[in-house]
Amino acid sequence: MSASPLSERIRAHLDRASSSIGTVTISSTDPKEVKIAYESGLKMMHQKSGAEACTMFNCEPLTGLSTSTAERRCQQYGRNTPSHTENQLYGTEQNALAIFEKHCTVVRDGIVAEVGMELLAVGDLVFVNEGDNIPADIRILDAIGANGDKSVVDNTIPGGFEPSMQSKIDQASNVALRGSKVLSGSLLGIVFGIGSRCIVCSKKISQFQAPSGQRLPRGVDKKKVAKLALKLDMLGASAKYIDRLVPFCGARNITVVLAANDRNLHSINKAIKRLVVQSYRVFVLVRKNVVPTRDIPPLGTKAIGKPINTKVVHDLSSEKGLKNAVQSLETESVVLASGADFVSDDVVRRCLQQYEQPVAFFSDDVQDKMALERATLGFCTYNAFPAALVGAAIICQRDGLERLSLYLKVLQESNEISN
Repeated sequence: MSASPLSERIRAHLDRASSSIGTVTISSTDPKEVKIAYESGLKMMHQKSGAEACTMFNCEPLTGLSTSTAERRCQQYGRNTPSHTENQLYGTEQNALAIFEKHCTVVRDGIVAEVGMELLAVGDLVFVNEGDNIPADIRILDAIGANGDKSVVDNTIPGGFEPSMQSKIDQASNVALRGSKVLSGSLLGIVFGIGSRCIVCSKKISQFQAPSGQRLPRGVDKKKVAKLALKLDMLGASAKYIDRLVPFCGARNITVVLAANDRNLHSINKAIKRLVVQSYRVFVLVRKNVVPTRDIPPLGTKAIGKPINTKVVHDLSSEKGLKNAVQSLETESVVLASGADFVSDDVVRRCLQQYEQPVAFFSDDVQDKMALERATLGFCTYNAFPAALVGAAIICQRDGLERLSLYLKVLQESNEISN
């Protein structure tokens, strides 16, 4: 039986890394660096060569750790669990734990296996494919067309894989830090930091949050707004800043901007219908691989709203096209448009200027960080790209997009927030 493309890709990584690193001397006991990695962390791994990294953790670059060694290290030093910083980054402890329930691909005893993220050990060889989260801090040994999301800890993947002369590890190009994602290609690396010893856990939480908005306006009851935030939290939406909720309370109308891609079409279509029923202005950014005539169904009945014209997709490549698209919200139930990756920021800006009313923007995509920050209220799900997590003011559960209309309705109907 022939090997799968994924298996062949992993084997190619292993062969190249092993050939580059050469022979590694494996000792009978754990080197001192293993204990240091678990107890105080290693901040200079980017300045070590691949051979030095493997030697420090007793890892053979072709076969990885033995299963018994990995299990013993987990029992002796602890598991790869989320930190307090990550609980805040993902909105709640529950959201962070959901991320860590996922599995990752490791090489142990020369065998490719799937293990839970929390069972990763220092010294494990980890394979991370396109779209996957980086499960721990890893020193990259090999990469094929990989590029990373650098928004959370300014982490770049990859670059050169030789020792880096950068003084700060989060500026080096030969490491991949937990909290980022692989946007394209794949990589193989060796784990050097897990749990609270990951670099992301040493960052101040302010670095993960959008700039704070204004303080609560004079006359607004802070306790009532806090109670409203608690109500949203019970519905599955955690607010970073309660002051960002105030403009929606009692708002006459709301403009909602959604980013539609081939991963969220099912949820987008549910969200569109529910938002139109509530008479919100709905602007849908159509991303690559989405064909409106095929992927966006009609509203069902005229009672819901004016039929969506899926044959008209506004071109946002010019300021005139952007202006016309936003103005169309006055007459259409739903406006469809497409443009460059970062056009979402211009869309949100134009909607704020045109209607002078609150704008809600929902996206999990890496290119929408600025738009999420600019919107009156930016929403994303807890498993979004880290850049979106940074920009969003509200972190939602998995079905947050489908429940967006509920969140907005709760906010809009909460008009008794004055002292």
